[in-house]
Amino acid sequence: MKISKQPEYLILQQIKQRCNNPKSKKYPDYGGRGITVCERWTIENLGYQNFIQDMGLKPSPDHSIDRIDNNGNYEPSNCRWATTKEQNFNKRTNAIVNPGDVFGMLTVICEVEGKDRNTVKNSKRRYFEVKCECGNTKPIRMD
Repeated sequence: MKISKQPEYLILQQIKQRCNNPKSKKYPDYGGRGITVCERWTIENLGYQNFIQDMGLKPSPDHSIDRIDNNGNYEPSNCRWATTKEQNFNKRTNAIVNPGDVFGMLTVICEVEGKDRNTVKNSKRRYFEVKCECGNTKPIRMD
């Protein structure tokens, strides 16, 4: 398979585009925020080899590159292969909700299985079992 067709190569190109190309639709969320790609991954004729050496091949078609610290750069110490579900928990727009958290008169008991943001295409909704001060429990949607 040609290098330009390999999924890891395409991912590296996308990373470089969103960080280095002000015309990229995603630039404001990456390069525009000061996020950079390590020099090792951008060296002419060696960047892709270095990327593979540092990150390895994609573990499965369900994995993509994820920055551990969303405010950090694309570099070996801050990147990992992650599933979409793992990445959804690692967004800067997420609010962390834990069992025991209190929202007004409602206390979060747990996240309801099978109703996370991946269940409905393009949905950013997550469902949690909550308990009211009155003792009633019900699932609610947190947007």
